[in-house]
Amino acid sequence: MRWQSSMWPGFIEDGVKGWRQGVGFHIRIDELIPGSDWNLAMAPHWRPVAGNASLSVNVQIVESAGFSDACLVSRLTMSFGAVDGYYLCLGSDGMVSAYFASVSCPGGWDIEWLLDFVEHDSIRPVEEINTLKIVTSGHHLWFYVNDTLIGEAEHNGPLEGSSAVWVETYDDVPAEIVFHKMTIHDIETTGATATAAVVDEPDQTTCGG
Repeated sequence: MRWQSSMWPGFIEDGVKGWRQGVGFHIRIDELIPGSDWNLAMAPHWRPVAGNASLSVNVQIVESAGFSDACLVSRLTMSFGAVDGYYLCLGSDGMVSAYFASVSCPGGWDIEWLLDFVEHDSIRPVEEINTLKIVTSGHHLWFYVNDTLIGEAEHNGPLEGSSAVWVETYDDVPAEIVFHKMTIHDIETTGATATAAVVDEPDQTTCGG
């Protein structure tokens, strides 16, 4: 089903805020974590998504004083303060990366790179709309930008979870990202057919403080 990102509830916390505007949802970071050179925000939803799924969202990076990432997260799990999942990210430099990460707040990262900073003709300027998509089937993942396959990987990670959008910024602020129209489908292993998944409104998480 197509889910209007503007359904996300607004928030203000630890130098980060999110708000609805038109059909999009804005996430803005105005402060770095004290004593560090970065900050992040996540807007997840907690409805489980089947392991075989197509997940996509439109993104625009409207402001980035330092280096920023706008990410789509699939098979998200959270426990004991850790955030695990598969991330497909568009950087403010116009490059795309993908990785599996276990993240604990604040600042504990364990990353396995699946797609390492790719440039591609299909990637539009970051201030325009780019569509990120992750397709999963078993332990195989496909990464798309604007419906063009950028890379794929096998990874022995979780086979189910939920989804999220994620913003992180380094070195300087502010950073502001707009997300439009998240689409989630449960799919057959061939990817040829899709059955809509039910999507609930999300909460949000930050690692500031």
